[in-house]
Parts: sequence; structure tokens; C-alpha cells
Amino acid sequence: MASGKATDLALEKIREAERDQLRTLDLTGCELSELPPEIGKLTQLRMLELTGNELSALPPELSQLSQLRTLRLDDNRFGCVPAEIFPLCQLRELCLGRLDLARFPVEVSRFRHLERLDLDNNGLSKLPGEIGELALLHTLNLTGNDLAELPVEISGLTRLQELYLGSNRLSALPTEIGRLRQLRVLNLGNNDLASLPTEIGQLSQLQMLYLGGNPDLGIPEEILESRDATRILAHHLGK
Repeated sequence: MASGKATDLALEKIREAERDQLRTLDLTGCELSELPPEIGKLTQLRMLELTGNELSALPPELSQLSQLRTLRLDDNRFGCVPAEIFPLCQLRELCLGRLDLARFPVEVSRFRHLERLDLDNNGLSKLPGEIGELALLHTLNLTGNDLAELPVEISGLTRLQELYLGSNRLSALPTEIGRLRQLRVLNLGNNDLASLPTEIGQLSQLQMLYLGGNPDLGIPEEILESRDATRILAHHLGK
């Protein structure tokens, strides 16, 4: 689709959303290279889906969407997190996967109401301590990055229920991971782990632990002795 036609289609959908006072706008896969500034008129919008476009920037008017709760920007060409999203302090879900981010966006720590954060497949090599400030986070997806370690501040995510760390370069986990007492799903597949901290045994709510692709990994007795060990380790044991 030509760039002009893609923009015209997006503008038509924006005007429709404004007329009907829609709370959701889906512009997935529209081949957009720019987002019309009229997006700023949709002050009632709660969810904006922009996945799978060719966006490298966002209009300043986006910051007017003060009611926005979900913003999905996966599969675009930003290279860094657009500053226009930082005023959107009410966000609950933020998806920034597959954007070729050079670094973890420390500014994301401003989103104190955030419950889900996706940063998969970005090549991130470091996770800053500010991640621990997202105290309401229940899902964190860091699959397919270049992380070799986790900061101890991750222990601040006490409401976290799902943590996806598959396909990184992790060789060890901080003992502080045992403080994530609400954790139900922990994906550690395809890393370089040779051992797990015994504090893993403190994760009493854990239901699924993915460990495949760590050929040198030994399983702590604290997990093997759990009454739920068979279910928790099903993926690792190939069952």
C-alpha cells in the first residue's frame, strides 16, 4: 500500500473513532510510515494498536491521549522509545517488542500504573535497576534479548506473576528472585544457566518453570522435592 493511501486510511479510521467516540483503535499492519496528528483528538481512547507498521516517529499530539491504558507499538522502526508516549502516565499495558532498541528505556519507570511490559526481541544487553520501580507489574516479557544478568532490584516487582526471560545469555540468577512470591510462570529456556539459586524454592505460587535449552543446568532439590515438581518441570523434562 502506498504511503499516502495508508495515511488516508488511518485518517478515515481516526475520524470514525472520533465520531463514534470509540475507546479502541486498531491500526495493525496498515503500512503506516506516519501517524496523522488528528490522533490527538481521540481523548476518549483507551487502547491504541499500532503493531506491524513502518513508523519511526509519533506525532506530539499523541501525548493528549490522557485516558490511554493500552499502547502497542511492536514491529515498527523507532529504534528508541518515542518521547511522545512519556506523558501517558495512566498506561497499564505497553508493548515495545521488536523495535531494535539500543538500550532499556529507563523512562518507562515513569509508568507507575503499568501492569504489563513487553520488550521482547530487542537485543537489550542490560536491565537497569529502575525496573524495580514498576511495583504494579504482573507480566514482564524480555524474551529474545542479550541479557547476561538481572539486577537485584528486580526483587521490587513483588506483584509479578509472569516473567519471560527465554533466549537470552543468562548464566546465573540473583538470589533476590526468591522474593517474587506471586510468580506463577517463569521462562528461563535457552539461556546459559548451569545452576539455579536455592531461593527458587521460595516461589510457592509457581506453576510453570521452563528450563529447556540449558544443557548444563542442574535442578535444585528444593524444586525436585516439591509436590508439584512434575507439573512445574514438565517442559524441562520433555513431558
